[in-house]
Parts: sequence; structure tokens; C-alpha cells
Amino acid sequence: MKTSVCILVLLVKIASLSEGHLDDTCNIPVNQSDDIMTKLLEWLLGFGVFTSVWASLLAVNLQWQVDNYWKTVVLPLPLFLVLAFGVYAATVVLWRVYNFNNCEEAAKELNEQIKEAKADLEKKGFKFS
Repeated sequence: MKTSVCILVLLVKIASLSEGHLDDTCNIPVNQSDDIMTKLLEWLLGFGVFTSVWASLLAVNLQWQVDNYWKTVVLPLPLFLVLAFGVYAATVVLWRVYNFNNCEEAAKELNEQIKEAKADLEKKGFKFS
């Protein structure tokens, strides 16, 4: 349990971009620049928080008791979240492909460049079939 707390403390320290020092509870050096929190750090922080809460709910030696029904819900929760994230990602990709803007001018310019390249290659002896 102390390991998950140390990981959570480390993620919070990284997320807050604190000055370099040793953490008092875990003796972990934390050195960060003045950059803002990146998307990767946001996801790692969320993953760390979720993992800590999920593991504590599954732990047997909790101070408060969890019904067996909740354990059957909590145990497969990561799988449900991965499936939900996959559905969300596929929906976003499909929606953006559906709303993709056509660039007629760019398509015409590209076709002209293809014709020029073909003509140049034909002058150099290349045969198109």
C-alpha cells in the first residue's frame, strides 16, 4: 500500500512541477522545469489516481468493508474503462473523418503537380502503363 501512495505522491509532485527536492515520505528526487503539465503527465496522473483507488477498493485489509456486489463491479472496472476508451477513440476518429474538409484548390494543384512529374519522367524515358 505504501508503494501506491509513493507513486501517487510522485505523480502529484510531477504534475505540480515543484522545485527539485526529495520527497519526505518516499525519498524520491523530483526535478522538473518550468514547463506546463503535458498531456502525458495528465494521463499518468489520472492512471495513478485510478490505480490507487482501484487497488485500495480491492484490498482485503480495508478499514471499511465493501460488499461482495461492489467487488464484482470494481474488479472488472479497468476492462470496462479500456473498452469505453476504445469506443470513444473510434467515435472521435470516425466523426473527424466524416467532417473532414475537402480542399478543392489543393486537389487541383496536386493533380497539376502529378501531371508535371509524369511529363518530366516521360522526357527522361520512363514509361507509364
